Amino acid sequence: MFTRPYSSFRVAFLMLIIVATFLGCAGRQRKSQLLMLQEELDQKSIRVNELEQENAELKNNLDKLGGVGTLGFEPETAKATLESKLAATGVTVQLAGRQIRLLLPSNTLFGAGQTTLKAEAKSPLKKIASTIKTDFPTAIVRVEGHTDNVPIKKLKKKYSSNWELSAVRAAAVAHFFVNECNIDPTKIYISGFGEYRPIASNKTKAGQQKNRRVEIVILSRDAG
Repeated sequence: MFTRPYSSFRVAFLMLIIVATFLGCAGRQRKSQLLMLQEELDQKSIRVNELEQENAELKNNLDKLGGVGTLGFEPETAKATLESKLAATGVTVQLAGRQIRLLLPSNTLFGAGQTTLKAEAKSPLKKIASTIKTDFPTAIVRVEGHTDNVPIKKLKKKYSSNWELSAVRAAAVAHFFVNECNIDPTKIYISGFGEYRPIASNKTKAGQQKNRRVEIVILSRDAG
C-alpha cells in the first residue's frame, strides 16, 4: 500500500538531485567566466597604467627639450649652430621665446633709401638660406623689415611711409631666397613693421642705425 507514494517520493528526490547538480555545474561555469573576465580586466588595467606612465615620460622629455616635438629643433642648440655657421656674415642670432631671429643691419643689405640688394649682401644671404635648408628643413621663415622713425623725404613719392619701405625691403630678401637660393615659397612670408618695433632708442644716430634692419625669423610650421 506504500509502494506508489514511495515511488513518487523517490522520483521527486532524484529530480532534486538532478536540478541541484545542474545548478551546481551552471554556478561553477558562471564563476569560471567571472574569473576569466576579472583576469582580463586586470590585464587591461595594467596596460592602461603602463600607457599613462609612458605618456607622462614622453611629456616630461618634451618639456625638457623645450618643445622639440613641435618646433623640430631645440632652440639653444639651434642658436649655437647658427652662430657657428654664420660667424663671418655679420648676422646677430637671438632667441625670442621659441623663435630664432637672425638680425641683419639694413646698411649691409641696401644702400641709403634703396630697396635693391647690394651685391655684397648676396653672399651672407646665401649662407643663411643654405643653413636654413640644411638644419631646419621643415621650418617656416618670416622675413621682417624694420626702420627707424625718421619720416621718408626723398622717397616720399614712391613710399608713403616707413611701413611700405620696410615691407619692400623684406620682399627683396624673400625674393632672393626663393629665386636665388631655392627656398620653397610656401615656407616663407614677409612682414613690414616700419618704425613700430624698435630695438634701440631713435633719439641717437646709433640707435636709429640699429633699428634699420631686416630680421629673418625661423619658426615651426604651426607657429607660422
